[in-house]
Amino acid sequence: IRYGRIYDYLGIDLHYFMDDEQRHEMDASIHNKCEASMIQVLNHLGELFGEDIQIDVSALGEGGLIDKFKIVFKSEAFKNLFMLLAGALINHFICVSPSLDESEKQLNRAELLKKIKEGDFTEEDILFLVKGDPDILTNRNKYYSELVKEPHVTSVSCSSYNHRAPNVKLSEASINKSDFSRQIVKGSTNSVTSNYSNTSVLVVSPVLLKGSQAKWKGIFNGEEINFKIVDKEFLKQVYAKEIGFTTGTVLNCDLKVTSKTDYDAYGKPTKTTYEREISNILSWDDGKQILHKTKRYKRLKAEMSMPSLFKDSDFE
Repeated sequence: IRYGRIYDYLGIDLHYFMDDEQRHEMDASIHNKCEASMIQVLNHLGELFGEDIQIDVSALGEGGLIDKFKIVFKSEAFKNLFMLLAGALINHFICVSPSLDESEKQLNRAELLKKIKEGDFTEEDILFLVKGDPDILTNRNKYYSELVKEPHVTSVSCSSYNHRAPNVKLSEASINKSDFSRQIVKGSTNSVTSNYSNTSVLVVSPVLLKGSQAKWKGIFNGEEINFKIVDKEFLKQVYAKEIGFTTGTVLNCDLKVTSKTDYDAYGKPTKTTYEREISNILSWDDGKQILHKTKRYKRLKAEMSMPSLFKDSDFE
């Protein structure tokens, strides 16, 4: 968006220092993606407050490579707030930033935005808003994920200034190449395993083809599930057609359920997957109220040296 009348503008210089003072260029693809990430977060700051801003970009080759961003404001009043936002952004974006703490992950952004729009805020509120913003974190990750690939950039600095006083820095920050990779915030994965011994699973759809990677389908505790059978003795009987399946076939077995939940950098769950394994199948009900014992059951019973310690009820 371009405006017929320019009220004021904020300048932001993003300076890439190179391993050779005579070098004034970097990989074009990396540079374009880094530049896009910076433009995205600057636009996002305007969008947060429903304000339109115009961003002009130029580049200089002095002592490395310098991207010069000119932020033009439609609203004179928003300019002062944006200068504070940009200062917080620079000190978070182009800087060694610590991991998010719980207060930033659980930040009530709607309430904080309302306070800032009403003019009731502190510098700490501005910093919290910037550090706790998912879009800024995403673009910050993209920025450093690309920049770390550029072999010639040794450090980056960023500064802002009012065009009326270009030699007076409003904010300034820098970061060395050795810290680039540490700025990429990653999520986490949590695994939980539950074991159900001597339980029952209703078979809905068996896998009768040996070597198939398909999952069996069944019902456990009223829930439809996919599962894998790891009881080789039972599978051998299945493939030998010693075990048939009809509507209502129930396996008496052990069931292991492992859930894996992925969390983003803010601790929010993004995806949960389940792995279910059935083992130690000792009997099956063929749906006609007839209980059949598996070869595993018969083998275990035969191996017991003291029959009195082994009862059928242990396997039902």
